[in-house]
Amino acid sequence: MNLDDSFEQILASLHRAARDDDHWSTTSALIDEACGLRGNFLVIGEGDGCDVHIAHAKLCYRGEERLDLMKEYFQIYHP
Repeated sequence: MNLDDSFEQILASLHRAARDDDHWSTTSALIDEACGLRGNFLVIGEGDGCDVHIAHAKLCYRGEERLDLMKEYFQIYHP
């Protein structure tokens, strides 16, 4: 698959994921494949420093949501 095709697929998948969170795992896998990654972490929040409110977070590894890794990140690394 060429870069233009990957970009178009990712963009279309991002639009689906924006409307329905259930599509994020597929989008995540496409991004990983195009960039040569194994996983990614999407975090949306607001605030500054220690006063941060996380509105949404999803960690995917090879296109599969990993709640265990997300929990570990927030317990150990985020603080």
